[in-house]
Formats: sequence, structure tokens, C-alpha cells
Amino acid sequence: MLLRTTRRLRASVSWAADQRAGVTSWVADEFEGRAEWVPTGRLKCLWSGLETFRAREARWDALLDASETGDSPGSSAASTVFDKLIDPRLAVMGWEGRCTTVTIPDPEALAMFLDASTDSFASELSFIEDGWLVAPWAIARSIAARAASRDPDPILRYVEKEEAKARDEALHGRYVEWRGEPPQLVPPERCQEYDAEHCKPCRDILRAWCGAAELERWDEAKALREELAHVTGILDKAIDALRRAGETRAANAIDRELGRPVGAKRKA
Repeated sequence: MLLRTTRRLRASVSWAADQRAGVTSWVADEFEGRAEWVPTGRLKCLWSGLETFRAREARWDALLDASETGDSPGSSAASTVFDKLIDPRLAVMGWEGRCTTVTIPDPEALAMFLDASTDSFASELSFIEDGWLVAPWAIARSIAARAASRDPDPILRYVEKEEAKARDEALHGRYVEWRGEPPQLVPPERCQEYDAEHCKPCRDILRAWCGAAELERWDEAKALREELAHVTGILDKAIDALRRAGETRAANAIDRELGRPVGAKRKA
């Protein structure tokens, strides 16, 4: 005998089945006496497997109730880290009902990658399904934070790139294309609002996960790169002026001191 059920209806409606396959009887008081035929392709489990099915659904309900919504800044930040740093053979973030979870095919390999203990993936809400460990949002978040702190440079490069993009869109807006329609301009003010509400909180979380020391190092390196680009630009102008003045030998000597081909210009 087969049973049809859905996660949300199950909370308020009790189900029973009669002796004919594909017929479901509704036994909650408000549905007294109601019975309907259900195509067997829509049925979820054998009647004999009802308790196992309900137990599995209960585990998933508890897991999802403790999870983050899929469009939250924290979820976006964790997704960025997983995409950039974590091999899907080690762990995969998942979404069900716009809630975030993490599935870990090989906890020992993931623990080795993170230089952590498999105990760090433990949770009273975690369970094993099809041989894989399934864990709630809290574990996904801790995995992302650990990975970002161990390899912050790819994350900080991403943050720097996104911040530059946000600054440009705050000044000029951006164009979006809808299928079958010409590009439309999103005004700068709307871009600023969207960034402040959705994107900046995500970047802030990523920065925090990378750690204060790494942020300081990255900011110092960025300042040095900017200063180098500034000084190089000044040198290029001086070399051009020397060549225009006929002082080619002096200009070439400066190029050689800079360790670049004579006459070449370094990109800022």
C-alpha cells in the first residue's frame, strides 16, 4: 500500500489509506469521510515505510527550521566562500525551501582540508543520509568562516572587486537586460540602496571571516600597490619628457633601472 503526503499538510492533517492502491482517506475531523484517488506516480512511499518516511521528514523539518534563508547576507557570504575555496567533493551548500544546509560527502577529508576536527561538524540536528553527513546552517557557516580565515586572499580579492563595482554603479548606475526587451538603466540611487541592503552586509561578513590581521595586511598591500602605480606614472611622464627633449640615453637608462624593456611602459 502506498501513501501520499506533503511536508506542510502533514502538520495539520492525518493520513490513512484503504486497501486499494492509490486511494487516500483523510481522517482529520474537518475531512471526515473524504477519500480520493491519487495517481501512484505521486505517492511518496510504501505504507509499510510510513514511519521511516515520517522520521526522515521530521529530521529535515528540524534542520530547515534552524537554517538561514537562502537570500540572507550570511548565506550569500557562505556561498561565495564555498564557490571559491571548497571542492564540492568535500562539502556542498544546499537550499531547500530557500533555507541553507550543508552536505558533507567525506567529513574526514574536509576536516583535513580545514585543519579541523570532524567533531566541529557535529550537531544535534545533523544526520546521515545516503552515506553523507547532512548538517544545518550553523555548520555551513562555521565551515565557510574557517575556510576564509585559512585562505583569505581569494575572498579579499573578490570583496575588492565587488566594492569597485559598487562604487561605479553608485555613480553611473547599471544596465540590466530582460529577455526580449532592450537594456534598461537602473539609476545610481537604486544601485546604492540595493548594495547597502544586500551586498555590503555580505562583504562585511566576508571581511570579518578573513580576520583583522589579514585585513590589515591586505589594506597595506593595496596602499603599496596604489603608491607604486602613482610613482610609476610619474616616472613614465618623466621618461616621455626626456625623450621629447632629445635625452634618449637618459630615458633608456631609467628604463633599465626599472628592469623593463627600453621604451616600454608599465601598466598601472
